[in-house]
Amino acid sequence: MIGVMTLVLLVGCSGGNGSRDPGGAVADDTGLGVLGMCAEDEPNGRCGGDRICLGGRCVVPVDPGEPVSSSILDEWTGVWQTLDRQYAAFDAKPDLDWPAVFDAVAADLPSAQTQLEAVYRMSLGVAEIGDGHTYLRHPICDGLAVPPVGFSNIGACFVEGEDGQILVNQVSLENPMGLLLGDRLISVDGRPAEWLIADLGAQPGCVYVGSSPEMTRAGHVQSLGWRGRADRVMRIARPDGAAFDLDIRIADVAMRCDGRTPPLTQGFDGGLEWARLAGDIGYLYFPFFGSTGSDGVFQAEPLQSSVRAVLADNDDIRGLVLDLRANGGGFPSIYFALASYLYDEQTTLFFGGDGNGNLFPQVATPDPELQLDVPVAVLVSARAFSAADFTSGFLIQTGRARAFGQPSGGGFGGGGVATFGDYTLGVNTYAAYDLNEQPYEGNPPPVDEPLRPRRADLALGRDTILDAALEWLDDAIE
Repeated sequence: MIGVMTLVLLVGCSGGNGSRDPGGAVADDTGLGVLGMCAEDEPNGRCGGDRICLGGRCVVPVDPGEPVSSSILDEWTGVWQTLDRQYAAFDAKPDLDWPAVFDAVAADLPSAQTQLEAVYRMSLGVAEIGDGHTYLRHPICDGLAVPPVGFSNIGACFVEGEDGQILVNQVSLENPMGLLLGDRLISVDGRPAEWLIADLGAQPGCVYVGSSPEMTRAGHVQSLGWRGRADRVMRIARPDGAAFDLDIRIADVAMRCDGRTPPLTQGFDGGLEWARLAGDIGYLYFPFFGSTGSDGVFQAEPLQSSVRAVLADNDDIRGLVLDLRANGGGFPSIYFALASYLYDEQTTLFFGGDGNGNLFPQVATPDPELQLDVPVAVLVSARAFSAADFTSGFLIQTGRARAFGQPSGGGFGGGGVATFGDYTLGVNTYAAYDLNEQPYEGNPPPVDEPLRPRRADLALGRDTILDAALEWLDDAIE
């Protein structure tokens, strides 16, 4: 399916961005898995995530210490060859020397002391592709205490503000630490916010990597609200400048971090949220292009029907905000349906390729019963992925909408899955091209109005990106 984000990616192992551990793996007397050298006075102790620096070594306490498979080089060969045959977007990665990646990992594997270390190194090799649909999974990763990407268990979410500060931009009703909108994260147990991001970027296991560096970083920033270890205190600064420590407390219910400070909305089937804002502006949000049913299967319905029903019931709106921030992707049928309501004539949205240089237009066909001839603002962030990439991409390139926020994650493709032995491989099997016939994967179009949340707005409970979109819509309608 074009633009489908596999849900494994949302809850799977998190981590690296192509960075390797310094030093070689060494043994110690703890009986635990060991990864590289470390120093307490360096930014992350040279240990990432849930690793700890013990006796000058980076130790993974949850590493089961399984011996490296005697066939590990054959396993890596099979993983590499599977991707070499099936990955569709190599032409979008002109700087990637894929054979050199094979050689580098093959040379590195013999020094692995445990199976987890070996899988980690292979996972880093797969991550060199830099495609959010393409990843390696192995059962040994399932026991790792890694944060789910973009979720918080402290009742508040973080986002990177316009000045680079890490700010609270969402709080839930259950907010046990009493965090406020606009609070700035300084440190956790004395470790500065940037060090915490580096921790996530060096987490061992099955690596998570985005289709762009911005997508990877945004995922890490929005994961800072997930506390997986026995952290004690979080140092924050209030917008008025006061700084102090808060005891870390875990909420009973986790919250999804989507980068928005939500307006008051009404919920509909499939996760759809809708509001009719001042001036008869419609506001449409959903976290995925689809939803998970009671049987655990991800599907287009009931969301696809909900979107049509809500828009049909509000076809007298004067403008539309489509909020795709942190939308995780899903079914193409939903964005083709959306396009059928927004384009009043057949329109080429983008191109698909067959791998042999032949491109095929992907066309929107108007819905004869529902047309919204209104100005559209699309809100985008670096964690808008896959189907959300396609939607914001064609709305921007065709000029049908004005885009606000940050360019999408760049995950243009499909969430195919392959298996090799015990390994599960996410594989992007769909080559997509923009209206200039350039490869889309990893190359999201720039937004019309690049914006990040302003701290002063957050302190007032305001959404910088949404406010800018509404201001533009007011002018466009007049």
